[in-house]
Amino acid sequence: MDQRGAEHWVVHRDRYDRMYEPFQDALLAAADIRSGESVLDVGCGYGTTTLAAAALARPGPVTGIDLSPTMLALARAGAAGTSTVSFVEDDAQTHDFPPSSFDVVVSRFGVMFFADPLAAFATLRRATRPGGRLAFVAWRSPADQPWLCVPGAAVARYVELPDLTNGGGPGMFALADADRVRALLGAAGWTGVELAPVTTPLLLGRSPEDTVDFLRSGSLGSRTLDGTDADTEARALAEARAALARYTRPDGVRLDAGVWLVQARA
Repeated sequence: MDQRGAEHWVVHRDRYDRMYEPFQDALLAAADIRSGESVLDVGCGYGTTTLAAAALARPGPVTGIDLSPTMLALARAGAAGTSTVSFVEDDAQTHDFPPSSFDVVVSRFGVMFFADPLAAFATLRRATRPGGRLAFVAWRSPADQPWLCVPGAAVARYVELPDLTNGGGPGMFALADADRVRALLGAAGWTGVELAPVTTPLLLGRSPEDTVDFLRSGSLGSRTLDGTDADTEARALAEARAALARYTRPDGVRLDAGVWLVQARA
């Protein structure tokens, strides 16, 4: 994640935590973290999932790993005074973890960005004790994301949308193919791989205007609209606000999002 992307996440931390809370709850329930276990949180960002895991594992140690110093600075501040939590600034794909050092590995949307996912999942497998558990959530296909498709279709009337699948490389939808996930984890040494689809409405913003401002400032919004002339961008965003108005509820704009909840054993 580049600096601009990290700053967007930091600014909108509370919004993202509110949006992703149902997925985090499902993730931690699947991970079944027990008191005294050692936990690794991959792509921990600013540490929300790390701290939630620590509350379950206490007095067991919990480690968060991420590449972003901006995000980790916030994570360390949030964990100040919590003796069982630590953070590592490094790439989980290549980090030299002590073998068999974790009982549980979890990730909330942090495992889709590996340049070499097979190597990454093999590294995580070696770092997990025999019988240990892996649980993560990753986005299903773009078609399973009305929260992106509705505003995206509106904007597409004026500008060309980027390839969200990223040609099968690292990115938001890198693990959208269930068969690929099973093959990757099996080849990396994980067993008992299970994928369950989870769909929930995301609360994106207080209003269509607030939602469009939020989506425009994110990485996908930037990729789509940066470099567009001001008049075209204004028309595209007005179209997106009109489309989102149909999904506005008393508490704000809600649209469905779909993920895979993935579980495996070492």
